Amino acid sequence: MLDCYWALGRDRLAGLAAEAGFADIGWRMPQETGFFQPLLLARVGRARRDLDASAAGRR
Repeated sequence: MLDCYWALGRDRLAGLAAEAGFADIGWRMPQETGFFQPLLLARVGRARRDLDASAAGRR
């Protein structure tokens, strides 16, 4: 069995979150949180909320 692992840098992951419609993207570092790795924090952006509301109305 072949395992494959990869990681995204903070800039790349933040960029993907922004492309997905998230806003107010920020990072909390391990010294702030006690977790081993940095945590990405973001809010659902207005455009994403509108898209989700539109999709819910079609159901």
